[in-house]
Amino acid sequence: MTTNYFNSKKIYINSKKIKNSFTLVELMVVLAILALLAGIVIFVVKPGDILDNVKDYTRVSDLNNISKAINYLNTWSMGNLVLGSSTTIYVSLPDNTSTTCSSFSLPTLPAGYSYSCKNSTNYRLNDGTGWVPINFRESDNSNILSTLPVDPVNNINYYYTYFPGGSFELTAQLTKVRDSSLNDSGQSGLIYETGTANHVATPVVRDTNLILNYKFSEGTGTTTYDSSGHGYTGTLANSPVWTNVTSGEVTLYYPVAGTSYVSTPSFAIPNTGILTVEAWMKSQLHATRDQTIVGDSNQNNTIGFIYMFRNANTNTISYRYATGSSSP
Repeated sequence: MTTNYFNSKKIYINSKKIKNSFTLVELMVVLAILALLAGIVIFVVKPGDILDNVKDYTRVSDLNNISKAINYLNTWSMGNLVLGSSTTIYVSLPDNTSTTCSSFSLPTLPAGYSYSCKNSTNYRLNDGTGWVPINFRESDNSNILSTLPVDPVNNINYYYTYFPGGSFELTAQLTKVRDSSLNDSGQSGLIYETGTANHVATPVVRDTNLILNYKFSEGTGTTTYDSSGHGYTGTLANSPVWTNVTSGEVTLYYPVAGTSYVSTPSFAIPNTGILTVEAWMKSQLHATRDQTIVGDSNQNNTIGFIYMFRNANTNTISYRYATGSSSP
């Protein structure tokens, strides 16, 4: 063990007179050092990232506040609150020329659905004439929401949506994937989604990079729906079994291994050079057979496929991809 000792000698301060002023050269050196430090701080902190963080925090907070206000009103009205049209996606963008937002190049909607926009005078009103078609004023004229929130940027790339499809859902696009958007049980890591429990997903693809998304939350039947908005409905083959439906933790499993799969319609994969495939599953280890997780072809093919699988008798995950004209 090492012991540190302090010298017990007294220390005296030099009694000479200390000069209280700086020379011009000294001041210039100090200013130069401060400027250098300021530049380093700006470089490390990245003001753009800070602003993005603030905007995304505002987006999540705004949607949560709207959601809480709607749930409060619905509870107060004993579940009789009129939420709006179930075939309309209400948008926070103001449009002075069109009530269906035709001034903006918004994503294409499925047949039977339409957008709704309000003009720049009314779009933030809280009396039911704003972009969310609900009256947020109480009978005594007090306000549950004094004004309707809109996206901090509120342009063609960043805006809020409200969709009352039997329940209701609110969405906002974030500047990057965050915990709030990853853990909202939604369809995209880039879109924050909130609303009533088990709400119907807004039928519009805001994250244009998302191709297909199966939640397997139906709890019954042999059909699973694509929540990406593209409508690639899947078919569950060979007698799947749904469990834990009443607990809300829906589980889908196949009692017969090796012959079960989910069949999807054909769809194009953009040739961008970047592709992400993600799947959650639990399977028993097989001694001799690779276990397919995601694939668009048989594992014996050598060209024109995408294939992710668990290697036989290991916990190793392998991934193969090839174009239609070359091997992987």
